[in-house]
Amino acid sequence: MRIGYALHASAPPRWSDEPAGTPEFTGAVASVIDYLCASQEHQVPEDAARPVIAYDGGWGYCPAGATTGHDWRATGGRTLATVREWMGRRVTVGT
Repeated sequence: MRIGYALHASAPPRWSDEPAGTPEFTGAVASVIDYLCASQEHQVPEDAARPVIAYDGGWGYCPAGATTGHDWRATGGRTLATVREWMGRRVTVGT
């Protein structure tokens, strides 16, 4: 499992805020979210400033925006709009 590391043949591993080979997350509601955090401690009434996190070569959605303690569940490649709807969040253009 790779969490935010990008490996390069000519350089040592480096931390990356985005999955290797994946374009930067734009925040568009049509963006694909691969994982949803189901950790009880991370279920908060309102999303953190950055609830989308690079995880295992894709994007994960954690309402708390936490860096550790996740219980990731595959979404099957749902859009950010769909995941926000599942979480009972308001979906607006540009989120």
